[in-house]
Formats: sequence, structure tokens, C-alpha cells
Amino acid sequence: MKTAVVRASDLLREGRWDAGFHIARSELAEAMDSLRGRYSEQQAIDLVDSIPLSEKASLTILRTGSGARGMGAAEAQEVTRRYPFLSLALVASEADASMRRIRSEIERNQKALAVLFELSDEVQGD
Repeated sequence: MKTAVVRASDLLREGRWDAGFHIARSELAEAMDSLRGRYSEQQAIDLVDSIPLSEKASLTILRTGSGARGMGAAEAQEVTRRYPFLSLALVASEADASMRRIRSEIERNQKALAVLFELSDEVQGD
């Protein structure tokens, strides 16, 4: 079980009482500080926005409300704008796994593209 120390001021400032949010904030505090030193808020938002939605599952901890539903693009954008550096830190914490999935997808797409080029050449009589 994960735990985090949450100050009353954090609860009041964030207006959130959900443990997962505060645990993520606590675990990623150093990463967020580092990212704040490297990027503006808008740059952080732009970086997160450039990542495919399929690689933003970690952002679900930032949403409010209940339920195990998936997160749509609009909701991902909303939480990213509300918590830009925490969003970027969450995405960064999953970067290795995301890169493996994206590389695998690129390889599949390259194979499919090669087949389509070959089929196109055959149909066009080249």
C-alpha cells in the first residue's frame, strides 16, 4: 500500500481529497520541480498534448469524479491544462513503456505500408 503525507494546505489548495492524486503528487514532486525549471506551463501542456491518447492512461489519476471509465481526449486535455507539470511528470514516468509500444506500432505500420506499396504496384501494373 502506498502512502503519502498530505498537508491540510495541500488539500485546501488543490480542493481534492482523493489519495491517488496526492500520492502521485508526492512521488513525482522532484520530477515536477525539475520540469518546472526546464519548461514553461505552455510547453509542458504542448509536450503532453503531443503524446498519443493511448499513452496517457496514467493521467486518469488526475481526473475528478468516480468510475472506471476510460479517459477521452477532451478530459485528458482538461487535466493537462489544470495540472501541466504533474501531467508531464506522469507521462515521463511511463516513457520507456510508451516508447516500446510506439516502436512496436511503427514496425507494424511499416510492414503494412510495405505490403500496400507492393499491392499498389501490382494493381497499377508496374
